[in-house]
Amino acid sequence: MLRALFHFPRLLVLLSTSLAMLAIPTRADENRLTVFAAASLTNAVGEAAKRFEQQTGIAIRLSFAGSSTLARQIEAGADADLFLSANEAWADYLLDRGLLDPQHQSRSLSNDLVLVGPFGNGQKSLPHLSERHLFSRLGKDGLIAMGDPDHVPAGIYGKQALEALGLWQATSRRIARTDNVRAAVALVSRREVPLAIVYKSDMVDIEDLQILYVFERTGPPIRYVFAKTTNSHSTAAEQLLSFLSGTEGMAIFRRYGFSTATEK
Repeated sequence: MLRALFHFPRLLVLLSTSLAMLAIPTRADENRLTVFAAASLTNAVGEAAKRFEQQTGIAIRLSFAGSSTLARQIEAGADADLFLSANEAWADYLLDRGLLDPQHQSRSLSNDLVLVGPFGNGQKSLPHLSERHLFSRLGKDGLIAMGDPDHVPAGIYGKQALEALGLWQATSRRIARTDNVRAAVALVSRREVPLAIVYKSDMVDIEDLQILYVFERTGPPIRYVFAKTTNSHSTAAEQLLSFLSGTEGMAIFRRYGFSTATEK
């Protein structure tokens, strides 16, 4: 009996040590990566990830949402190896908090902003955009779908573009705010709104919508940031980052309507 009691504290120490070891997360997994990517990258990153998986055998789990939503999730401790942001502001937000690796990032990808609407009803592309042109397309109660200009990159760029044309004050109450740019595309595709401001890349393979106007670049450039998180200890994450920002990856992005920063 005394012998059993003598060993009891030792058993407690062993049990506590074992439980502590189980509680430590094992992040490094060279055969599986988690990528948080802006919604506007859905199709291009989906194809690029599939190509990378075929070449390396490394499995990739993709999570798409607005850049602001993904950044907040990473800040809260979400498990991600790479963050693909649709603008520099949200990437810098995480860099300032030590959550992205400044040594492993790329800022090579760019895009254009366009005004789109459904085919039909005699809609034609616009050589320039005025308040009269815009409201004739909107009608009495129509809204413009766009990412929320308070935090969604496409919406922030959209607001800047409208401000540059002197149209924001007139249109700010006619905006249908969405959580990401793909949701804005969905609204206009379903004819729930007559117009949307989205990325040019969102229009690739969309047959029921047409580009009505291409916004001239008047403000900060649309710049994507691809970066490894400091939470990731996988060298495979660096390998995927190099692939996405390299020749083969950029060729895929160009096919989906993106451009490189050097082309702007």
